[in-house]
Amino acid sequence: MVRNRTSPIWNLESKMSYGKILIISMLLISRAVSMSIGMANNCLEDINKRGLEDINVLQISTPFGDILTTETDDDALDYVEAMYLNGLSLDGVKIQANNTGYIIEDITVAADPSSDTTDLSGLYKRWSCSSAPLGTYFTQRQTVNKGYYLSNLTQASGCLYSSSVAIGGSVSWDTEVTQSIDKGFDGKTAHQNAKTSYGYTLKKKVSLHGKYECNVPEYEKGALFAQSTMYWADQKKQKCVRRYYGKHGCKCGDWSPKIHGVVPVSNVSPKIQCVIGSDSGCS
Repeated sequence: MVRNRTSPIWNLESKMSYGKILIISMLLISRAVSMSIGMANNCLEDINKRGLEDINVLQISTPFGDILTTETDDDALDYVEAMYLNGLSLDGVKIQANNTGYIIEDITVAADPSSDTTDLSGLYKRWSCSSAPLGTYFTQRQTVNKGYYLSNLTQASGCLYSSSVAIGGSVSWDTEVTQSIDKGFDGKTAHQNAKTSYGYTLKKKVSLHGKYECNVPEYEKGALFAQSTMYWADQKKQKCVRRYYGKHGCKCGDWSPKIHGVVPVSNVSPKIQCVIGSDSGCS
């Protein structure tokens, strides 16, 4: 029997055929997506083992925030890329590579080197465990000069005045010093370098007090003065990018001008002096 295309039977069979094709197509697409995501997950597990477990990373706490350290700069970049792939935030992350002494900061990782750093399509479209389509953008910071010194004498007590009888004894003193830094100077980097090089601990502000012997002769005046230990450093930074996962090298811009900073040392007591006469600043 020949069916007319306009007959109800023909229309029913056509709809059933189209339905079967649509269901098969959806199953094929679902399977393809599952395979793609499964492949990505397998690679993520591989990256997790290589990046977050096998790389030796040490976390150090400072008064300016935490800092991580790795053996090499490649380890540092591999680690932040593994953090990204495992869904960990890179906000505020700073890593020091021990082989260069440089700090890696302001890190952004993109699944595909593009302007849209939130697009994960590249992760599933062209995934390769040995050469993931990643772009890692970061700032590299180095310390070019550093040192320490005693600050200028600052009065740390009230004035002492004697008459016909000398006065003296244990006199209370207190002092406070604060950091003085250029815009862009990094306290975490300064603290890490000061601790590694000199054993110093730094703080933005250091307030100390105590007592010290000060004897003022007859008809004289005097006061206690303090000198604090200060750490100073010159830093430079540059913008860099590594476009693919693995050791494919980096491209960097020019180094910035020097960024200077002076930060007080908190684990060294100030030098206290008893100053007599006109040098005491007392009227």
